[in-house]
Amino acid sequence: MTRPAFRPAFYPAFRPAFNKLKSVAAAVRSVYNFDGIDDRGQLAFKAIDPDGDIDIEFKTGATLPPAGASWTIVSQNITTTSANREFGLYTNNLNALQLLLGGAFSGNMGQPLEANRTYRITLVGTALTYFKDGVVTLSTTFNRGGAREPSALTGIAARNTAVASYGSYYAGNIYDLKINGTLWPISDNNQTIQLPSPSGLGFELITQSVLESPNIKGSQWTYLGEGRWRYIGDGSFNELNFITPSAQPAQGYLEFEIESITGTISCVQASGAIVRGSFNTIGVKRYFFTDKNEGSTNGATITFKRPANGVVTSCIIKNISFKPLGTCNPLTLVNTTPDRWQEVPL
Repeated sequence: MTRPAFRPAFYPAFRPAFNKLKSVAAAVRSVYNFDGIDDRGQLAFKAIDPDGDIDIEFKTGATLPPAGASWTIVSQNITTTSANREFGLYTNNLNALQLLLGGAFSGNMGQPLEANRTYRITLVGTALTYFKDGVVTLSTTFNRGGAREPSALTGIAARNTAVASYGSYYAGNIYDLKINGTLWPISDNNQTIQLPSPSGLGFELITQSVLESPNIKGSQWTYLGEGRWRYIGDGSFNELNFITPSAQPAQGYLEFEIESITGTISCVQASGAIVRGSFNTIGVKRYFFTDKNEGSTNGATITFKRPANGVVTSCIIKNISFKPLGTCNPLTLVNTTPDRWQEVPL
């Protein structure tokens, strides 16, 4: 006779509570709380065609900016003069959404932002529409201005006020940002580089055979098995290079995890005074480049090493992934700090 599976007497009563606990634990996500001082996001390309259709959507969380100032949602400008700016989606002094395109301002949406809402604006030809939680709140006509800034890239939560200078920082939550169909959840806790969804990345280049038999393995690097590489450096140049520079993609995305570290490790081969891709804390790290030759002969080619001559570093790295950037357009968060990540309900 087959015995029934053992279940404690409390099991029937406990199971619903346990399932509810699992459900509650899974029903949250991370969002960033922009500080309104210097936090911002930056794309490495122009996401908005000022002469084409425009569709922008985002969510607010529990934290909203105070009224009485203009706050940036999305910007694409490099000038201080509003009449010359290419694009901006802002709140006005009453916290109502307002569009700027080609130096011309639209009317505002007529109501302040609210917490935990989804907002969307579309501009098709001259038809401008505002939505809140999928419901149209205003439909009007808007004539685009003629100002254009060909070299302006797209940013969020701040606008350019001059070259390498920013202002009108947003204070509060902006997440699930969607621009013309591309979604950036901004949900990867404590990551500077935020991927879109779907990512659009290419195929994996670090296969098991590449991982175990790299192109260059310096004498201070040891493979520990199970994808883990240990580096015990003495400050001299000693690199770990999985793929020859010539075989690396022109644009690439790297992700790896630092299990332990003393000193600083760089994931990039760069010459002279160029400093990029350096890390000195444990955890998952990300790096991407849009031109592997940028800045020097080797530029952004992926090579693990000490960051500068004489810097003594020891570390263990693992979970190494290297892919062509493909159609991925990562969002880089600037000046953010770990303490401002929050958990919100899905």
